[in-house]
Amino acid sequence: MASSDAHAQPEEEKLVRHMSNEGRRCISQLLGPHDHLGNDWKLLAEKLGFTAEEIRSLNEEREPVEVMLSKCLGLTIPKLKVYLTNMERLDVVQELEGFEEETLIPSEYKRRQQERGMRNYGQPSTVLPDDEKYDAFICYAPGDLQFAQQILKMLEAAPYHLKLCIDYRDILPGGETLSTTAHVIEKRCLKIIVILSEYFNNDETADFQAKIALNLSPGCRQKRLIPIKYENCTIPTIYRFITHLDYTNPHSQEYLWPNLAKALGYNPK
Repeated sequence: MASSDAHAQPEEEKLVRHMSNEGRRCISQLLGPHDHLGNDWKLLAEKLGFTAEEIRSLNEEREPVEVMLSKCLGLTIPKLKVYLTNMERLDVVQELEGFEEETLIPSEYKRRQQERGMRNYGQPSTVLPDDEKYDAFICYAPGDLQFAQQILKMLEAAPYHLKLCIDYRDILPGGETLSTTAHVIEKRCLKIIVILSEYFNNDETADFQAKIALNLSPGCRQKRLIPIKYENCTIPTIYRFITHLDYTNPHSQEYLWPNLAKALGYNPK
């Protein structure tokens, strides 16, 4: 007689990117360059396949471990534990196990994100002050944080002096994140910049934020959505009919900032 488990689905492995912020911060602190004779985050980066140049770039980040992990979309917690064990970092493995237990499997994580977005849309718990207005909200996946920060640096400085909103800096902590962000996008931001990349294509939260903007401007009549193709990637069908700025072409990169500023309403005197 065939086993009743013959057609059972393979067990899902939990992803590092679905861990709590506290868990990722804990790993970041433990893997910092302290006194572990080199078996720190840089060795882990090598095991994860990062090049020497990429590691040097990560080293310039304020939180290199968190940025590194945000780029590893498919990295599972069990696989990370194997790498850490091989590095003889059993202290990190021990801390990781507690956060692993509370992390949801991918299918459950996605379901809860969708339910939370549908349930809380339009019912924010914690929002910006009523008179706080922004020229645009930056919608990005964690793996594209560095480019999102570059947009802030370029457009909030002279000569543009635009006022942009980004989640980690401008949205107050507390409450339901998706509902709060939905409220901010709808009520506080005139336009939405969407950073298109493979990271974006695999990030449920970034996709949810962008779809809020699409729903607020049926047929894009108000032209609220401004996509930027940050890297060569498959552009989702719903964004293909919207004119986007292309950062992947070196010849057009120098025109990106004035064109983006103009799309956001900047009018040089």
